[in-house]
Amino acid sequence: MAKAANEVHCFFCGTIIKKTDSVCSTCGKNQGDRSTTAEAEVYCAYCGTFISKNEQTCPSCGSSQTVELAPPVKPAATVEPKPTIDPSTTKKKPSALRSTIISIIVGLIVFFILQFFFE
Repeated sequence: MAKAANEVHCFFCGTIIKKTDSVCSTCGKNQGDRSTTAEAEVYCAYCGTFISKNEQTCPSCGSSQTVELAPPVKPAATVEPKPTIDPSTTKKKPSALRSTIISIIVGLIVFFILQFFFE
């Protein structure tokens, strides 16, 4: 089976996997560190030849046996949405000009009422 440029062989079972896969989807073994395995031989990541697990390069194809793994993915930060405010339900504060005008009108009404009683 031909493999694409972004694919390698699993070190342990020889299945073709993506270079960025840190775990083989077939055998479930971690591809990061071959030295921790109990097996004496593993598969070359590039040509699939069975080689010693301690080989730095494949004697068959000459490829380096270090596989660059994708960095771990950080979970996205959760941002709580701001509550939306319905403008039709909020009370608007009266403006300073409006408050001043209302105060003057009330003051004039009180003034004229007092004028009427004390004439």
